[in-house]
Amino acid sequence: MKKSTLFLLVSLSVANALEVRYGKSQFGWEMGIDNLMHCDFDLDTSTLSFVNTHDNFGNSDFYFFYDMDFYKSDTVDEMTSMLSTPLTTSIPFYGTSINDMAGEFVPVPSDYKIRGFDMNMGVGYDIYHAKGTYLGIGVNTGGSMPVMKMENLKLQDFVDFYNLLEDTETKIYTYKIGMSLQGNIDLGHGFSVYGSGEYNYQTGHIDNDWFHSSIDIDGTSWMVDMGVRYTLQKYLEGLFLSAGYTYKNWSVDKESVEVEMEVPQLGTMGMTMVNSMFDVDFHHEVYYFGVGYSF
Repeated sequence: MKKSTLFLLVSLSVANALEVRYGKSQFGWEMGIDNLMHCDFDLDTSTLSFVNTHDNFGNSDFYFFYDMDFYKSDTVDEMTSMLSTPLTTSIPFYGTSINDMAGEFVPVPSDYKIRGFDMNMGVGYDIYHAKGTYLGIGVNTGGSMPVMKMENLKLQDFVDFYNLLEDTETKIYTYKIGMSLQGNIDLGHGFSVYGSGEYNYQTGHIDNDWFHSSIDIDGTSWMVDMGVRYTLQKYLEGLFLSAGYTYKNWSVDKESVEVEMEVPQLGTMGMTMVNSMFDVDFHHEVYYFGVGYSF
């Protein structure tokens, strides 16, 4: 968070414009460990964004851009599917994992809330720029940190059997790098339509109270942003209003991972080893209104 604030302050010191957006949004979270647990839900969120979609360095065709989203949700009751019996429990006397003792997936009600931020920044070059209309291509980097908190797991049997904490946080730290595209069409009379897109390689790791170590993850992310802007020309020259839509998606490639979770009921074994496929996907959809100023 401190690095993000520092970046924002530095950007403001060299920028020719700043836009602040507020939107009603939805954050979709899907996470699962095959044969053990799965959750899939959408949470209504509020998003505050600081944006500069395209800012040329002086009179050159080179430009920089950035956007920074801060989002959060209220606490919502959702279901988590948990396996009633651990798939790979190592049983005394058998000595090996009994793969056919999977049991049933049971929907477990839990309280969820999400908060976090997503930041993108980059530089580009205008391949066309004339009279307020431009098309540029650039390179993009940034990071994301969604934090999901699950509270008050409702079925005590699962808390006891899996030794799960009743309150737990899943923190995801990621970094990304990729290509971007920015464009704007001047419609005249102060109106313009704009759009941008990004495609990134994204890598990071997941920390959760259930796991004894973080899980490294890799994947791809993409983003599209489009909207309409109106610049006040008569009384408050430089002030502009915007309305638009942003969609961000991040898919993690499935990997074989080893997750360690304590199970006191196994006596001397003391733990269950889950060697399975880990899957996680996110999307963030925002409808927003913005106000900005060109210096």
